[in-house]
Amino acid sequence: MSDPVEPETPETEPTPEADAPDGEVTAEVVGAEAAEDEAVTEEPASEAPAAEEPAAEASAAEESGPEEAELTEPAVETAPGEEAEPVPVWMQRRWQVTAGIAAVFLMIVAIIGSLLWSLPLNRALEPLSSPVLILVADNGQPIAKRGSYKEAPIDARKLPKAVPDAFVAIEDRRFYKHMGVDPLGIIRAVRANAQAGGVAEGGSTITQQLAKNAFLTNKRSLRRKAQEALIALYLETRLSKDEILSRYLSSVYFGEGAFGLRAASQRYFNKSPEDLSIGEAAMLAGLVKAPSRLAPSVNPDGARERMRVVLNAMVETGAIT
Repeated sequence: MSDPVEPETPETEPTPEADAPDGEVTAEVVGAEAAEDEAVTEEPASEAPAAEEPAAEASAAEESGPEEAELTEPAVETAPGEEAEPVPVWMQRRWQVTAGIAAVFLMIVAIIGSLLWSLPLNRALEPLSSPVLILVADNGQPIAKRGSYKEAPIDARKLPKAVPDAFVAIEDRRFYKHMGVDPLGIIRAVRANAQAGGVAEGGSTITQQLAKNAFLTNKRSLRRKAQEALIALYLETRLSKDEILSRYLSSVYFGEGAFGLRAASQRYFNKSPEDLSIGEAAMLAGLVKAPSRLAPSVNPDGARERMRVVLNAMVETGAIT
């Protein structure tokens, strides 16, 4: 038998690492690893400042709080080559514009107030400026008059209660409740006129009628109605209800040239207003709507029919039963 053959081992070339001592190999490996670590850490180091900037801005925004964030206005972006629109002057100086408007408003109020304050409140009590011809008898009693005339002023507090109540019932039921202008009365008049298909009822208060009779003309216009309402509000602040009613009864027209209740009661009933009966007061109160057409001397039937309307109004308001 032949001897077993041992396998041949290939010869390997010695490597520098194998030939080098153990200490040198370890040093080289550690140095290579350190160099790789430095290369890795150097790359993000350059990006650190850029990442820190948004964080700093976010922290600053959190510290400033929501109030400062609301106050800061976003910047207006404009397209390249375009100029930003100029801000109007009134927006740049808002407080100055507001102060100017307030000054103008106060000036207008002051002018209107001064004009109203200078109004002669007793004009309704003054005698008429137009001349009147009066024929008197031997005993001094007037027997005929030609032209418009007015007698002595009326004091509503000295009249029988039914006399002023008759005028309030038919002309201004809410006289003692409103301040010169009655919105409810205007609404009621509009409704009544719409149902009648014409002018069946007026919306002016006794105070407004006094303002028209004493200070304005009979011309119908929106401008006159506005002036009438303004003067009525002013009269309510300066006079009592009894004073307003007294001036109204002293100046309202009753037809046949008679201005004022005293002249009318003398003209139609030959008595003073302090002696009027309920029926006579109702007839005179009914003349205010159309004095020339309803005068008892011209249209007795129309005057009596209108008197019954006034009496019904007095019953509705509780002035009589």
